[in-house]
Amino acid sequence: MKRLAYRIIFVLWLLTLATASELNAPSALAQDPDLSEWSFLMSFRPTTCTQERIKKRDGSPDQWLVHFIEDARGQVNLDFYSVKITKLPKVGGQILTPEKFLEFVRFHFDDEFINQKFAHFRLYELQDGIKWKSANPLDAVLTFEIRFPPDPSIPQPSPLTNPDDASVITSYFDGKKWIFTTLHTTKDLGHPVSGNRMWGIAPQADGTSLFYIRGADRLTPNSIPIPDAILARIVFGSADQLWRSFQESLVNFVNGHEGSAARQVTFSKRFDWEPVKKQFFKPTTPRDVCTAC
Repeated sequence: MKRLAYRIIFVLWLLTLATASELNAPSALAQDPDLSEWSFLMSFRPTTCTQERIKKRDGSPDQWLVHFIEDARGQVNLDFYSVKITKLPKVGGQILTPEKFLEFVRFHFDDEFINQKFAHFRLYELQDGIKWKSANPLDAVLTFEIRFPPDPSIPQPSPLTNPDDASVITSYFDGKKWIFTTLHTTKDLGHPVSGNRMWGIAPQADGTSLFYIRGADRLTPNSIPIPDAILARIVFGSADQLWRSFQESLVNFVNGHEGSAARQVTFSKRFDWEPVKKQFFKPTTPRDVCTAC
């Protein structure tokens, strides 16, 4: 009950501070992009083996659950944030390859790229830290600590300064991209949104590299007595601020380490779920299937 009260206070506080320009920043694109570009991400599910391993965490199968996007509520949020890297940064005297730069971002996700004004990123447990800092972070579980108020000078957040934590699992990894899928866990309970978010880097034909963050998610059903339209404005608008700041941090890091980068696309918009689902939601991985892994 206390956690629910803190969440309500948190969203009401955000609502009083946020202006429409802050939380509903217009798309940087002149028109909506091809939504088929989000089809893979919104349709993605962790493998059946990963789903099974999630349920076995802590011996609490009723507490460790994937937040499937089709079980969520309201409109679907589709967003995309990209940075064009003309020259990759130099770290430790070496110019990083695209893959090594993505690995560097993963290893230094919190201390270099997450704006502590908005959130703090930490490992769920020690075993997750070992996986996250390895060559293959698949199945590593991480936690986003949401700041309230946004003040990184507070060393030990109290329930009022950190009213909510949100767990994700590294559900896909191939060296050039990874995906976080939102979870319900024993310690953090439900995540505010249900869906997936991808980080990746793609070499371009002109010799540049495109670093990107792509998200597809919806509001997770919960007991917070706030209308969906208001809650969506708060949740997705606040996420937009966080990922815009991530873009900025990435550009500053590259340019500060003998590289060259510039922010490219910033897009975040909500769409009615049913027509999007009908046309683009095509999952191929089953869910809630017992698998011998």
